[in-house]
Amino acid sequence: MRKLLFLFLFYCISLHSENSSPQELASMQGDSAANVCGCVNAITGDLVFEQSDLIVQGAQKLPFVRKHTSREAINPDLSWKPCSHDVAISQSYSIDPTIPQQLFIKEPNGVTIKYCLAGEKKKGTLIYLPFPVQFESGISAYCQDHLGGRYHPKQNIVFWLGGAFVLKTSSGETRRYRREKEKLEKLEEGLYAATCYFYLEKEQLSNGNILTYKYEKDQLKEIKTRTPSDKKTYCSLKFTHEKDGKITVASSDLQKLEYTFKKHRLSRGKKEKTAFLCEAKTAEYPEEQQKRDKKTLLLTSRIFPNQRILSLEYDKKKRVTKIEGPDGNLAQLSYHENATESIDADGNKTLYEYNPKTLRLTKISHFQGSNTLCKIEAFTWNLSGCLESKTILSPDVTPSLKISYQYDGKLNPISKTISGDQDYTFHYQYDDQNRLIEESEDNGKQTTYDYLENTSLLVKKIVSKNGNILQRTLYEYNEDLILVSEIIDDGENFPERHIKRITPREHRPYYGLPSVIEEFYLEDGIEKLLKKTALSYDEYGNVKVKTTYGSDGLTHYTTKTQYNGKGQIIEEENALGHRTKCAYDENGNKIKELTPLGLNITYSYDTCNRLTAKTETDGQQTYTTCYEDFDAHDNPRKIVSSLGGVTCHTYDVFGYLIRTKDSIGAITHYEYDVLGHQISVTDPKGRTTTTTYNTRGAPLQILHPDSAQETFTYNPDQTKASYTDPNGTKTLYFYDDFGHIKREEIYDHEDNFIGQTTRKYNGVHLLEETNLEEYKTTYEYNVGGQCIKKTYEDQETTYEYDVFGHCTAETTGDDKVEKTFDLLGRVIEEKEFSDDILLTPGPKQNTTLLTIPQQSHPIPTTKRPAPILPMTNSEEKSKEPTH
Repeated sequence: MRKLLFLFLFYCISLHSENSSPQELASMQGDSAANVCGCVNAITGDLVFEQSDLIVQGAQKLPFVRKHTSREAINPDLSWKPCSHDVAISQSYSIDPTIPQQLFIKEPNGVTIKYCLAGEKKKGTLIYLPFPVQFESGISAYCQDHLGGRYHPKQNIVFWLGGAFVLKTSSGETRRYRREKEKLEKLEEGLYAATCYFYLEKEQLSNGNILTYKYEKDQLKEIKTRTPSDKKTYCSLKFTHEKDGKITVASSDLQKLEYTFKKHRLSRGKKEKTAFLCEAKTAEYPEEQQKRDKKTLLLTSRIFPNQRILSLEYDKKKRVTKIEGPDGNLAQLSYHENATESIDADGNKTLYEYNPKTLRLTKISHFQGSNTLCKIEAFTWNLSGCLESKTILSPDVTPSLKISYQYDGKLNPISKTISGDQDYTFHYQYDDQNRLIEESEDNGKQTTYDYLENTSLLVKKIVSKNGNILQRTLYEYNEDLILVSEIIDDGENFPERHIKRITPREHRPYYGLPSVIEEFYLEDGIEKLLKKTALSYDEYGNVKVKTTYGSDGLTHYTTKTQYNGKGQIIEEENALGHRTKCAYDENGNKIKELTPLGLNITYSYDTCNRLTAKTETDGQQTYTTCYEDFDAHDNPRKIVSSLGGVTCHTYDVFGYLIRTKDSIGAITHYEYDVLGHQISVTDPKGRTTTTTYNTRGAPLQILHPDSAQETFTYNPDQTKASYTDPNGTKTLYFYDDFGHIKREEIYDHEDNFIGQTTRKYNGVHLLEETNLEEYKTTYEYNVGGQCIKKTYEDQETTYEYDVFGHCTAETTGDDKVEKTFDLLGRVIEEKEFSDDILLTPGPKQNTTLLTIPQQSHPIPTTKRPAPILPMTNSEEKSKEPTH
C-alpha cells in the first residue's frame, strides 16, 4: 500500500509539472508594461517577443505568428513551432484509464493550462475546469478599451467526449481536439496510468467562421479558414516538413516562408535533442538568422540584412542583462529583490517593482538620469490577475490620474472609473456568452448591442441618451455570415436613412472579399444611389483596381495600385493617370520615390533603420536634409537642411521635445506635466505661455506672456461648460442629447448678460441658428442628409452638385458662383455671374487652372445635393482660441 501511495504521489507531481509555471505565465501572458525595449520581461528577465510573419488575405484572414521566449532553453516544450496549441495531453491514474483526471491544453500564446475533472453535465458528459490556483501568480489580464468577448483562460470549460473533447473559451470560441496517441501502463491493484495525446482538429471563431487543421505523420500539414458551414475556404496555409529540419510554409495568397531549425542537446545526460529555430525567411519581415550560446542555448543575437544585429547578454540565472543594437547599447538591466532596474541608451533609469508572490507589477518609476524622479505608475490586481487600478503619480507622489475597474464573476469588467479632478464612470453589461450588450456613461449616454445568435456578429447597435435614440445601426449577413448590408438611421421614425450594400466575391481566390460597395439613401421608400465602388484584387489579395462611380452610376474614375510580394506599394496611379513609384531595401525601408511631377526622392537609413537623409531632385536642383544624433526614442537631435542650416532638438526621458535651437540660434523651450501635456512654451524672446490641464487633457487655463488669461470649465463628460476670454467675457455652453451646442450665453466681465446664440438640430443636422443680433438662419436638407438651401432672414442661397457630391454652384439672388472639379476633387475653374453676366471668365486670383489629361473630363453637374454647408460642431470648435 505504501508503494502504491508513493506511485500515486509521484504521478500527481508529474501531472502538476506539465502546466506553465508562474514565471512562464508572467513572461508570456503578463502585463506588457513590464517589457523593456518591447522584448525583455523586467520581472523574470526573459527574452520574449512575437511577430506576425504573415497575414494570409481573405474574408477571414489567417495570421501566422512567430513567438519566442528564452525559457525554451529550460523547457523545450516552449520552443516555437508553426502552431503553438495544436497538441493537448490527458493523464489519468485510476481503474478506468479512459477517463482522465487532468488535461493539459496549450493556449495560442504557448502557455499550458491545467484542467481538472469537475463533474458531469446532462447525458453523462464530463466537465473539466481550469485549476484555479495557477492563475494566482504570473498571468495578467490588462483591461483594454475593447471589452466585448474579452478572453481569460480561467473562464474556459472543457467537455469530454471520450475520443475527443471540446474546449469553450470565455470569448465565444471553441476548439475541438481528437485523440491520436495513447500510452497505457498497468500498475498494481487494477490501477492504470494513461497518457493520451490529442490533436487540434477544428476551431470555431466567435464570428462563426472555422479553422480546420490537417496532419500527416504527427506533423501539421494544413490550416484553412472556412465558412461556418465548412463548405467554402477563405484562405489557407500549407506546411512542408523536410528531413533536414526545414519547414516551408505556402499560403493561398502566394506567399512563401521558410524556417530552418537546428537540433541541440539540452544536457549531457540526455540523448534527446530539441530543435530550435536558427533562420527565418518571411513575408512581412526581413530575412533573419539566430545565434545561440553553445552551453546555455540562449538566443544571443538576431541578425538581419546589412549589419542589422540585435545582441543579448545574460547572467548566470539566464536573465537578460544587456540589449545591444547595431549602433550600441539599448538597455542594461540589473536585478534586485522584488525589483528590476533598466538603464536606456541615454542613461535614464526605469525601476520596475513587483509582488514576488504573484509576479505582477506594482510600480514603475521613471527617472531623468539615475536620480531625478519624473513619474510613477502604480498598479493593483485581483487574485485572477485582472487589473483593478492604474494610478499615475507626480514625483512628490501626488496622484494625477487613476483608472479603476470592477469585474463580474466571469472576470468581465463591469465598470471603469476615471478619477482626478472629477470622477467619471463607464458601466458595462454582458450576456451569458460574455458578449457586451450595454455600456453607459454618467451623462446618461447609452449604447446597446444585439448579436446574431451564438456569434459575436452585431445585428443592431443603438446609441441613445435620456431615452432619445441618437443613432441606430443595423447589420445584415449572407448565409456564410459575410456582412452584406449596413443601415444607419436615428430610429424607427427616421427622417433619413443611409444604406451600404456590399457584394462579396463569389469565386476563389479571395472568396467573400468585397467586390462592389454601394452607398444609398432612402427617398420615398426608394433607395437612391450616392456612390458605388468596384474592387478587383491582385494575386496577393491586395486591391489593385478601385473604380468609383458617381450618383448617376455611369460617371466614374479609376485608381490603380501595384504591390510587391511583401505587400509594399511599388506603384500608384491616381484618377488622372498620374503615377508614383517606390522602391524598398532588404529591411523594408522605402529608399526611392518618383512622383508624378518628376521629383526623384531618395531615402537613407542607419543600421537601426532610422532615416538619416532625404534627398529630393528634379533634374536641375538637389536638396538634401540630414538627420543625426538620435536619442533613446529614435528622435533626431540634429537636423541639417540642404542649405547647411542646423536645427538642434533636446528631448526628455519620455521623448517629449523640451528645447529647440534653430539655424539662426533662436531657442524655444517646452515643459510638460506628468501626464504628457505641454504646460509651457517659451519663445526665443523669452515670452512664456503656460497652460494647465485637467486629468482628461482639456485645458483649464492659458496664461499668455502679456498676462492675458483664458479659462475653461467642463462638464463631467468633458464637454465644455464655459470659456472666459482675456477681456473677461464669459460664454456658457448648453448641449442637446446629441452633444450639439444648442445655446451659448454670453456675459461681460461684471457678469452682466450680453446676449445668446441658439441652434436647433434634427438629430445630426443643423436646422436653425440665431445670432447675437437675433437674426435667424435656417437650413433645408434632402432625405440623403445634404443641405439644399440656406435662408438668412429673407435671403436664400441654393446649391447644386456634381455626381460625386462637390458643390458646383451656389446661387444667392441674382449672384451665382460656378465651380468645376477634376477627378481628384480639386477646383480647376471658378466663374462668378451677376444677372447671368459673367464677371470672372476664368479662375480667381490664386486659383490654379489645372490641365486635365485627355482621358479625364470635368464631372457632370446634377441637381443632387452634396456636402452639408452649415457650420458643424467641429467648425464651431475651430473658432475657439487655439490652445
